[in-house]
Amino acid sequence: ADSEVQRRFFGVKGTYLKDMYSYEKSNLNLPLDILNGFYVSRVRENSAAYAAGIRNGDVITKIDGEEITDLNSYLHSVYTPSEMTSFEYVRNGETFNAVLSDD
Repeated sequence: ADSEVQRRFFGVKGTYLKDMYSYEKSNLNLPLDILNGFYVSRVRENSAAYAAGIRNGDVITKIDGEEITDLNSYLHSVYTPSEMTSFEYVRNGETFNAVLSDD
């Protein structure tokens, strides 16, 4: 039997913290003690990320409890089919949690 993988449209653009220089992090007021994560430079309105509360300037640090260390870990987390996905992200030095639902 054929199975179709549903890939959700997450709707963010950005870069990985480990690909950024310290001065870039400082200019963006990002905490220098957070080494792994995905800096969100743009969130599309009406996207799953926007609905979950992710905004420009946030740093996504975990998806479904897995630390975001590189592109592969991020893509695996975002493109793994599941009914709900949980996120941990940092905004202005404070940690938040959000849940993205397929409903």
